[in-house]
Amino acid sequence: MLPIEWRKILFAPKERFTEGFLLDCAFEMARKNGVDSVNARDFAKELGCSTKPIFKCVRRIPAI
Repeated sequence: MLPIEWRKILFAPKERFTEGFLLDCAFEMARKNGVDSVNARDFAKELGCSTKPIFKCVRRIPAI
């Protein structure tokens, strides 16, 4: 059996979202509801996930 460190590296979860996909989603949210609607919680709700995958790809929401 592999040590835990190797299992974490070999079987790490795959990235769900790309930066381009997040930018497209943020643009659509801003177009529909205004720029103020693009915050981490509403963004995650729109994508159907928690905020963690978003911040894994983008450090800060204003960067979008």
